[in-house]
Amino acid sequence: MINKKGFTLMEMLVAIFIGGMVTVALVTVWKSASMQTIQGQRQSIVRNNLSFFIRQIERDITKTDVLLYPTSVTVSSPILLVGIANGYKDSTKFYPSSNPFITGSNYYYYCYDDDAMKILRGEGMFSESFEIEDFINGLDCDSATVIMDNLKESPTVATSDNQALHIEFDIYKDFEDRTTPISINFNKTVTIGGTI
Repeated sequence: MINKKGFTLMEMLVAIFIGGMVTVALVTVWKSASMQTIQGQRQSIVRNNLSFFIRQIERDITKTDVLLYPTSVTVSSPILLVGIANGYKDSTKFYPSSNPFITGSNYYYYCYDDDAMKILRGEGMFSESFEIEDFINGLDCDSATVIMDNLKESPTVATSDNQALHIEFDIYKDFEDRTTPISINFNKTVTIGGTI
């Protein structure tokens, strides 16, 4: 005699229901893990950019002979910082190095783009004296390289003792998806190499 026993309709529906529940649970876990991975990657990119910015600005400030920042100059420009290496200044002018073995002086500058919420960095050389105000007004922030973005508001750059520069800003990035926005407060004090 042949055994014709098989699955009943009820058993099939229960099996399909359980399989569906397991599949939904697995997809939910997979999507959650994917979102966590995406969030981690995004935070890592922002933190790497911040780390690069920190190394760059520390390198610039510690090798600087002359440093200017917004509250130390009376010009209206988006300049956050101007540094001169192998040069000096008096009350009104920048001068290149008087050392005959140095052919020119290096300068760098940091700008803040209020519309794009970015910090940009530019650099160059000069071999003759400049009026400080003309020099700063002549710096081209449009051709500078973006070094930090996603700023929440204008950075603050100040010093209280002419030996250390305090830089502070907030980074905020909302990706407009279901990942958590990234929010970081940057507050750093850097020792000044030269004079202000």
